[in-house]
Amino acid sequence: MEKEIGFPNLVVLNAGTHMPISVESFSVEKVRTLMEVNFMGVVNALSEIIPKFVSAGEGHIAIVASLAGYRGLPSASGYGASKAALINMCESLRPELMKYNVRLTLINPGFVETPLTDQNDFEMPFIITAKDAAERIFRE
Repeated sequence: MEKEIGFPNLVVLNAGTHMPISVESFSVEKVRTLMEVNFMGVVNALSEIIPKFVSAGEGHIAIVASLAGYRGLPSASGYGASKAALINMCESLRPELMKYNVRLTLINPGFVETPLTDQNDFEMPFIITAKDAAERIFRE
């Protein structure tokens, strides 16, 4: 694709999966799966994107994390930890990337109606549709 249309100047990274992990079902494998998809999926993409944007002296990276990265939720220890890792990484990378005129936007939606939130068995205040979430993100 890059050969045909060139390298993009905006990349939105939205890797995410969720599986409820209760204390009774807590396991290394489940947490590892969440970290591999939610955190390492973004890291893998960034390892290709950052050098090209830095070399070009411009670009915009948007990373979707979650409010769950700031506050623990029931049965979401692995999910929350993976999103907290993204938040911390973005906060670390942002000032460094600014030196190269590369913007980094961190997007932390609350609850969005998806097959992932359909798994939750707790109240989700202020839940919005995926369409509403997308409109709010791109309006900013």
